[in-house]
Amino acid sequence: MAAVAAQGIAPAGPVFSHHFKMDPEIFDFEVGVPVPKAVSPAGRVSPGELPSRTVARTVYHGPYEGLGAAWGEFDAWIAGSGHIAASAIP
Repeated sequence: MAAVAAQGIAPAGPVFSHHFKMDPEIFDFEVGVPVPKAVSPAGRVSPGELPSRTVARTVYHGPYEGLGAAWGEFDAWIAGSGHIAASAIP
């Protein structure tokens, strides 16, 4: 957020995470924030763009130890709602 603010840019929405791989051995993700204009690279901050698509969002409140079960509930909700997670698409 400091790198974005230093460029005079205010967030245009909430911070989000984009997950590339989630399994017991690897948890690969990036954190992003929507902005109204391009951001210049600064340190570990780099600009990126995600394609438009439907997303599912949840907020977990609880101890870290409960996070695994919460992910399971979220995945079950996605499937139960007739959606397919992008990670499940070949």
